[in-house]
Amino acid sequence: MGVCCLLLSMPSQADAQDHIRARLGISTVSGLVGLEYQKDNYALDLGFLPPVDTATAAVPDDKPRIAIGARYLMAPEANGLFGALSFVMNSEAVGESTGVEHYNALFVTAGYRLILADRFDLTLGGGYGPTLGLSEEAEQGGIDSGTPSIDITLGYTIK
Repeated sequence: MGVCCLLLSMPSQADAQDHIRARLGISTVSGLVGLEYQKDNYALDLGFLPPVDTATAAVPDDKPRIAIGARYLMAPEANGLFGALSFVMNSEAVGESTGVEHYNALFVTAGYRLILADRFDLTLGGGYGPTLGLSEEAEQGGIDSGTPSIDITLGYTIK
């Protein structure tokens, strides 16, 4: 009976590559604070970034930003390269004649993931992405149509 319970409670190979991680750092893929679900080589991220600028009078009612990302890991259980595509809601806040306008952005990021211990990993990466739907007034006001992306996070495996 004990051997049967032991065999049933052991993780299978499919369970071994199914992870949920809490991520903390500066990232356009997983936010300042976020969660990541990894299955095999693919990982989905959801994170929170603080508002762009609340200190200046130019943008007094800025909104928080949400990062939604997907990573492809070359080596899911070891150190290796990754590529990511992410969408950041309210990435740019621009004061225009009609009021404050918020613009979304789409980022492509490449980087390296380093496994530090059984439960910790570190990601380092960067990339670039366009700001979507900029108005002519925003472009003439000096807002760039593209933005660099950064990914420096520490992950902790919950499951």
